[in-house]
Amino acid sequence: MEGDTLFVCRYCSFQSSFKDYINHLPFHRHVTKKLPCGVENCDRIFQTESGLRSHVINFHAISVRQCYDKTSVVALTQNSKFVCTASHCSKEFGSLSLLVKHLKSHIDAGLKVKCPYPSCLKSYGLKSSLTGHLTRDHRGTVTVTEPLEDDNSIPEANFEYVDEPFPGQLLSDCSVPNNPKFDKQLWMDSFAQFYMRLEHQYLIPEKTVQYISSELHLLQRMNVNLISNLLQSHLEKEGVSTDKVSDILKTCVLPAMQPIETLSTSYRRKKYYKKYYEYVRPVKQPLGRNKFFYYVPVQKTLLASFKNKSVKIVLSPPESFDDGVLRDFTDGLAYKRNQFFIDNPTALRLILFQDAFQIVCPIGFAKKKYKILAVYMSIGNLPDYLRSHVKSFHLIALCKDRELNHELVFGRIVKDLLDIEKNGLYVPGVGLVKAGLAFIAGDNLGSHAVGGFNENFSKSIYFCRYCTVDRKTFFSNDGPFLTYPQRTPAVYRECLLGENITTKKGVKFDSEFNKLSSFHVCDFGLPPCYAHDCYEGFAKYDMALFIHYFVGEEWFTYEDLNNCIESFPYSEAHRRDKPQPFEEKFKHVKGKAWSIHILILLFPLIMKNFILNAEDEVWKCFLLLAEIVEILCSPTIHESYVPYLRGLIFEYIQNRIKLFPTVELRPKHHYFMHYPELILMFGPLMRVWTLRFESKHCFFCRCAKFSRQFKNILLSLSVRHELHQAFIRCGSDGFSSLQYTKSQAFLFEAFCPEIQEAVRGAGLSLSIRACCKVSFKGTKYCKGEILALNQSYYQEDIVFGRISLILITPDESLFFLVETLQSIFVPHIRAYSVIGSSLPHYKCVKHNDILAYFPLHNYKIHNGSYIRLKHALIAKPL
Repeated sequence: MEGDTLFVCRYCSFQSSFKDYINHLPFHRHVTKKLPCGVENCDRIFQTESGLRSHVINFHAISVRQCYDKTSVVALTQNSKFVCTASHCSKEFGSLSLLVKHLKSHIDAGLKVKCPYPSCLKSYGLKSSLTGHLTRDHRGTVTVTEPLEDDNSIPEANFEYVDEPFPGQLLSDCSVPNNPKFDKQLWMDSFAQFYMRLEHQYLIPEKTVQYISSELHLLQRMNVNLISNLLQSHLEKEGVSTDKVSDILKTCVLPAMQPIETLSTSYRRKKYYKKYYEYVRPVKQPLGRNKFFYYVPVQKTLLASFKNKSVKIVLSPPESFDDGVLRDFTDGLAYKRNQFFIDNPTALRLILFQDAFQIVCPIGFAKKKYKILAVYMSIGNLPDYLRSHVKSFHLIALCKDRELNHELVFGRIVKDLLDIEKNGLYVPGVGLVKAGLAFIAGDNLGSHAVGGFNENFSKSIYFCRYCTVDRKTFFSNDGPFLTYPQRTPAVYRECLLGENITTKKGVKFDSEFNKLSSFHVCDFGLPPCYAHDCYEGFAKYDMALFIHYFVGEEWFTYEDLNNCIESFPYSEAHRRDKPQPFEEKFKHVKGKAWSIHILILLFPLIMKNFILNAEDEVWKCFLLLAEIVEILCSPTIHESYVPYLRGLIFEYIQNRIKLFPTVELRPKHHYFMHYPELILMFGPLMRVWTLRFESKHCFFCRCAKFSRQFKNILLSLSVRHELHQAFIRCGSDGFSSLQYTKSQAFLFEAFCPEIQEAVRGAGLSLSIRACCKVSFKGTKYCKGEILALNQSYYQEDIVFGRISLILITPDESLFFLVETLQSIFVPHIRAYSVIGSSLPHYKCVKHNDILAYFPLHNYKIHNGSYIRLKHALIAKPL
């Protein structure tokens, strides 16, 4: 029962009954509008009160009270049926939704119908008007068996919440809840979080926030003066003494000014934020004369992370599987062989990333002066869908790129990492926690800078950090296919003792990170970023070669290509990063990494009508590249596909050399050859790439743009970021794995027998909800999208399913009601042609049973229907 259960606020120490808990949450409205469950050990968060109320009723079996007024009640007959309000019609229905559907049939027949709510006298002759009225004026209503009592109580009855996810509960009497007890600190926090959201979430300039603060201060003072004068006049008329009146005003009215006064200036606001929230102060570190960088202490950042109300860190060993499927970096051999993590399986698995970015126009005179190098940290213990969230990345250091000193900047970070690695970190409520460095992500330039390797890829003799290949040998006849000695910690130490280029083999200095026991740059500590190596490294140049060849063979013209790129019906996910136009003078395709990825993925469909010869050697070479990209993009890879991928890459490089002998390979082609081994070491390469980290740069660029303060830009950016992190740690970025808003009861009798049979075949009960949109672990699913359901073998025909409804069970399991689609794999365009069917066949599948969690798009082009996979389906043995 509700009265026996305490609902605990995740943002403060408040705990009470459900109705007081609901009334308390608006105090935190500036942190987030989402509603946490409140039941102990439940992390679910909801968008609406109806969703929260339903979750508490059905998932936790706690009866909670629904408050209402008489205008929000729909009357039922004694046998709990809804009666039609149209004249000369007395049909009865089992639910309000069926009654409304019936009323609309009367409107179709030309009749005017009365609103089904007895207290509402409005009538409508248009279906849209009736729907708008019900949505606008009777949302969140309760139904109750007739007759309705005149007093404020309702006898025990069948209740139906019109917008509640799981209706039909029997609830007790309810009344309007009282306001929660006044809390001075909550009041102050509400004001402070309002300002924090404006300044550090929306990045509104400080001057604008100060203007808002000053106006609020003035309006509040005017309001307090008005209330004081009215109250004083009234009390004096009642004969209250002057001293007593003064005491009442001082006690009851004047405190209303305190939050405004306390937060009246920018200095006072920052002082309050730093005192009451989990703020980590950036520390200025010297780099020489008039040079410095700002360091955010790792220990304090980790301590603050454990107090983060948005994300909960769970210290447990990584989940182990024996099925040969690589799902995350913890499945890779580099992690499994790491002695530190073997000895400390519950330690924090830290991930670092460093990169330089511009905060001003990269063409202007200040491009070098304001090029910033940032070091970020992520916690690998979080699930991948949380770990990749930009707000989960922590700032560790900010430095001007031209002032970087490897020993001083990275040495300061390593000093703290060594202490945590050896002595651990005491976390209140958790105990002693150790942490190790799992890997350092970065593009090639950044990884070589961190590892102490040569950073010149166009002229350097030794350009690879994984082996000791030299440029002359690589560009020889069989050079790309030779096996070169692997770089190991022992080889690295030998190179450090070298006295010339030949003996140093591309190693310039010993990396500071090698001092850690959990990490070495040559013990697979620097994973690749395939977005930089493939898309921005060589694929954009190879794609230009292919396009120029096809134009030369008169398959199409550049104008034809650009017209097709512009007119292609992209999915919503691809439209934002659609390929850029291509011109004859281009030596490589334009666009960012993901734009190039989409071009490779969709090029066969975009230019389907212009493929003159599917057996053309260059076209086959392109298809090899497309297949390799599909495999590299896969979030799960079975180990048996690694030899197959190695063969594809060798074949692609061979064909590329044979077809375009006058165009040299690029060093990134060599990195490509290492990918099969690197997948075994790091797991799926999309788990260690850098694109999500690079999205973090946008925050600092926006801060610089809106603040317009460049005098000490490092201090401004680091302080702003940590204040933003303090706001996040208040709970503003709370995440629930399952999120949905609009849903309704799934009425079996309203659907055809085939759908009923499919739902019952999945073992679902009658108490399920249906919706058209849902977000699960960060991936959005919508009605009409395509899911991959079944495939016997790799590149065989796939059974797809078009989402008809999304079903949610009372225990919040996710199911999809899909219309199955048979398909045929078309090799020369690497797409699946959908086979039409005269009779639809339905199937109900659980989310865990689908082949790939990314929804797909059905492209209806060239008088056909085609589905293009976003990645290869290679989670099963080859």
